[in-house]
Amino acid sequence: MKRLRDAGITPARSLGKVLALSLTLFPPAVFTVAGSARAGLVPSITPQVAVLNKYLWRGALLTDGPVMQPSVNLALGGLQLNAWGNMDLDRANNRPGRLDEIDYTAGYTFGLGLAGITLGGIAYTYPQHAFPASMELTGSVSLSLPGAPTLGLNRDVKESQGTYLSLSGQHSIPSGPLDLSAAVSVGWGDNHHNACNYCVDGSGLTDASLNLTRDLPLTPAITLEPSLGFSRLLDSRLRNRAEHAQNLSFGITLKGGF
Repeated sequence: MKRLRDAGITPARSLGKVLALSLTLFPPAVFTVAGSARAGLVPSITPQVAVLNKYLWRGALLTDGPVMQPSVNLALGGLQLNAWGNMDLDRANNRPGRLDEIDYTAGYTFGLGLAGITLGGIAYTYPQHAFPASMELTGSVSLSLPGAPTLGLNRDVKESQGTYLSLSGQHSIPSGPLDLSAAVSVGWGDNHHNACNYCVDGSGLTDASLNLTRDLPLTPAITLEPSLGFSRLLDSRLRNRAEHAQNLSFGITLKGGF
């Protein structure tokens, strides 16, 4: 799980994310890619880089300063593979200009009536550190209804053995020639998750967030996306231990696609 570096919270034990995707995830992904290629599906690759004023994770402030977060996503049929990184741009954590976190995600999405179901996993790595390994298995159900309500589940299988649930939705707000997209989410963690990540005993609601984005096409293949977000720790026990219980974030993302 995440190591809460600058949230004013001291984890109960050393945490981190060190792991490439395990053999439990890679073989299905490889066979799915091969099968999709034989079926004639065309993969899509989406690279992007975001520059944000801070790094937030599940309501906790990890970097109280500007960060750069590059990522690349490969989609082929229902399969998605993603690599994502974080680089501090100032000395907030004494690691400026170094890619100090890289996450790898694999997931497969299929339809079932009005629901879209995604199953997969996330491997978290800290290349600049020797933190213990961690991995989450993930699942989500998204309904084809107004607001696209989505229930997500993250289960840590290495460090905390904890569970995190999220309920999210999004809505397009007409605002002239380009629509504004609003996304909201609320999270809940069990006792293991909260003890490991927030150093607080007991299960309960953890965080809520609201994010606004707007796509500004530069070319048919390149888009600029400004964003504005607000997040807050919900449980009073979490807020009491955090130096920053609520945060305003903003940034801009350059996205490509081919």
